[in-house]
Amino acid sequence: MVDRYLMHHGIKGQKWGVRRYQNEDGTYTELGKKIRKAQQLHSEDRISNEESEKIDHIKVSAKNLKIYNLDSVLCDKGQKWFNDQTKTEWDTKWLKSKEGIVAIDEGRKRVAGYILINTKSEKYKNLITPLEVMPEYRRNGLGTKLLNEVNDKYDSTSLGVWMDNKAAVNLYRKMGYEKVKDNFYSDGSGWYYMKKDNKK
Repeated sequence: MVDRYLMHHGIKGQKWGVRRYQNEDGTYTELGKKIRKAQQLHSEDRISNEESEKIDHIKVSAKNLKIYNLDSVLCDKGQKWFNDQTKTEWDTKWLKSKEGIVAIDEGRKRVAGYILINTKSEKYKNLITPLEVMPEYRRNGLGTKLLNEVNDKYDSTSLGVWMDNKAAVNLYRKMGYEKVKDNFYSDGSGWYYMKKDNKK
């Protein structure tokens, strides 16, 4: 399925609370190298059929999957719950400055996926930072559903995606995102800046 790997990790210079794993020149720190290697092991063109079968994918019905605004989730359930569910220690100030949507599996009371959006950036308008579908909820078309939700809400959206994340790149192109710029780090890795105009 095209949405087997649907995480992207932003762009150089972008503040992710405690999520930045790069030096000033764009190279990875030792921790960053380990995290990048772990990400690559899950990409569409590297994962073997045997490894893919080890992921216990959850089939969730549409009636049990509800979409909420980020603000309401943080208000009702608290940031600690969101941190635990997404396995990320989000910086409180950074997180509260973002808009977003969260898909919750109501039957299991778990986050299935989410999108955070920076609406305040002048350079990158309505930048998705990030889109993530939790591993066990992939193959449900949830990445497409989340993107459709935000593209119905904003007149345009943009994102950064690793060049070697072919599954995500193909998904974004299929949904109408166009490549605006190629960007490269000093270590040779690169990402695309892509944008979609949603004006009718």
